[in-house]
Amino acid sequence: MVNRRKKDIFYLATFIALVFALNLISSFFFTRIDFTKEKRFTISPITKSLLFGLKGDIQITVYLEGDFPAGFKRLRNSTKDLLNDFKAYSSGNLRYNFVNPLAGST
Repeated sequence: MVNRRKKDIFYLATFIALVFALNLISSFFFTRIDFTKEKRFTISPITKSLLFGLKGDIQITVYLEGDFPAGFKRLRNSTKDLLNDFKAYSSGNLRYNFVNPLAGST
């Protein structure tokens, strides 16, 4: 009984150590896995190389902030996800901000 308990604790500690090591190793690599059939969320290799080879900073302003209908909110979220991916592949040379187009209007 005691021997089995020690064995179970050893297996649990080994599993936790493996998960921790895998998490630590994966923190050094950026990758995305696209499970859609048509590869809808995959960035093309040409786009990746273009983003990786950016020489200067690029600033993108997106006018999708504020009180919009649900369809525009989904568009804002998907645009933000795509821009986050672009930013990761650009080595920090791409910046973006979302602006409310109605801000400051009366």
